[in-house]
Amino acid sequence: MTTKIILSLALTSLFTLTRISSAQTLTPLVHQSPGGANLAFQLTDGTVMCQANSSQNWYKLTPDNTGSYVNGTWTQVASLQPGYVPDDFASAVLAD
Repeated sequence: MTTKIILSLALTSLFTLTRISSAQTLTPLVHQSPGGANLAFQLTDGTVMCQANSSQNWYKLTPDNTGSYVNGTWTQVASLQPGYVPDDFASAVLAD
């Protein structure tokens, strides 16, 4: 019984480590967000909306024509009133 438990734990560990080692890697964007990105939301149309670091400006990352975010383009979508830079708030992305 003990041998079966040890063998099953060893196999589980082996398969887990194999899956971790083949995990995806992060690729830096060609065009970095203006002012950095603090908060990010994946929208239902496939774009990503981000608040610039410690700023009232919001930007949208649109993927290129192949669907890749690496070569995507940033556009400013909104600015909050000057001096209003919330760090914590309730949020949700709702379907269209």
